[in-house]
Amino acid sequence: MKKVKSYQLKVKSDFTGFRFLIDDWLYFRHLKLTKNQELSTKNEIMATKPASAVQQFSPESIEAKAYASVSAIPTVEPNDRNRLGYHVYRWLTQKQGTLEQAISASGSRLQISKQQAAEMISGELKKAGLM
Repeated sequence: MKKVKSYQLKVKSDFTGFRFLIDDWLYFRHLKLTKNQELSTKNEIMATKPASAVQQFSPESIEAKAYASVSAIPTVEPNDRNRLGYHVYRWLTQKQGTLEQAISASGSRLQISKQQAAEMISGELKKAGLM
């Protein structure tokens, strides 16, 4: 019985000593990270370049007219509308397939049917003089 108790005490003391080592390591690691962060903020070092400026299309360009033609289409997210506008632009420049195929290829999540979207887009493109 005494050996078991001493063994248990030994394990317990080893574990607490190990725990103190880990706590000390984490504390010093935290100090090191904090010191490095202070140095980097003082020098104001940037790791990446800032984003490029966005250039807008001229209102007479085909790109602007394609994106404007889909601006009234209700979609789940704005990115869906951008994807749809890109596929309409691609359809206008390459003339491959139909407008309905371009709408389907965009994969945009529309809140109206694809036929209604095609009618709205073709009406806007006719107003812009592209169809």
